[in-house]
Amino acid sequence: MPSIFLPGRYRHFWILLLPFLFSTATQAVEPQAGQIYQGNTEISVETLGVGFTIPAGWRGALLPNGQAFLMEPADASATLFVIADRMSAEQAFNTLQEPVPLTDTIQLTLDGTLQRQAKDFSAFYQVLFNPQLSAELRAKSADNGTSIAFFLISSAAQLPSYRPTLEQTFASLEIKTGTEASTTIAESAGAAGSTDQETWLSYLKGKHIVRFFTATGYTEEQHIWLCSNGYYVRRFDSGGFGGGASGAFQGNYDGTWTATGAGETGQLILDTSDGKAHYDLRWDYGNSRLYVDGKRWLHDENKVCN
Repeated sequence: MPSIFLPGRYRHFWILLLPFLFSTATQAVEPQAGQIYQGNTEISVETLGVGFTIPAGWRGALLPNGQAFLMEPADASATLFVIADRMSAEQAFNTLQEPVPLTDTIQLTLDGTLQRQAKDFSAFYQVLFNPQLSAELRAKSADNGTSIAFFLISSAAQLPSYRPTLEQTFASLEIKTGTEASTTIAESAGAAGSTDQETWLSYLKGKHIVRFFTATGYTEEQHIWLCSNGYYVRRFDSGGFGGGASGAFQGNYDGTWTATGAGETGQLILDTSDGKAHYDLRWDYGNSRLYVDGKRWLHDENKVCN
């Protein structure tokens, strides 16, 4: 699911997280970046009005971009992503049937039918370009306006053995009534128009935006790095994830960029030797989503230029 909604070939993420300090908290905690939390720790996201408990023997941490909470057992043989956002049951039902980019290198596609019982959802997913892996979903839309999804990923052979852990974690879900959900698990990478006066030009400076889409049976990526100096780099990739940043810059820009407008709508203008291309911009305040020419784009860390 979105702004939270979304390696390569399924890396063990704890390699990225080992340098961080371990947490020994035993009471409900608000997750903080750079902190690893031990099993049986209750994670609470007050702004979303939800909480859940890390399974015994597992560890958990926010992903570096803050868009999802990640849990794994000690041997990293499975991964449990938790994603939450302000979203109605109908919005969640529609979103969960679309490709789900959990990270910039892991994307899920529905395998079969999304099952629904009132405001609870379950399904199986394929992990694109990782046929040895499978994913299973448990999700709920709460009356406080938050939808939360638990995605379990493991090898197809081991997935059934981890299903009780998925069910247990989902059962630990605590919904705090009376909470007006207003943000994702961690503040998403900034919203255009976080104030009505913020311009699209100031918002997009230094941003990396990316779109995942499926064509002819495989997934493609479109990347645009909007440098603060007014230049940009653009790349298209297919057949895998995360390749866009590799060798994308090498000191060469593709042209210059600017943006017009403020608040909900604006326009992105890319200028190359072939002429100018104009793209309509829209920020969906209700769901914290960016749309370019009516298509949803995601945020990612800009490793190419500031």
